[in-house]
Amino acid sequence: MEQKEFAIQEITFTQTTNRHFTSGKYYLILLISKGECYFEFENGFSYCNTETAIFLKPDQKISMNYHHNKYPLELLSIR
Repeated sequence: MEQKEFAIQEITFTQTTNRHFTSGKYYLILLISKGECYFEFENGFSYCNTETAIFLKPDQKISMNYHHNKYPLELLSIR
């Protein structure tokens, strides 16, 4: 039986930042575990906050905008 591998990365932002995410050749799931931010898609912006999940298909790109506020932004990146 073939064994499937995946990677989970916890990412924390405490300062205002813009970050680009690329899924590569596999799917990418971004789960916001704490905080709020905006994601820029091909067709506009989307406000996201705690417990929002973003699914990217292979070879898809997305931009995230986080503006520093009272709480840091914490994401889980699952590939």
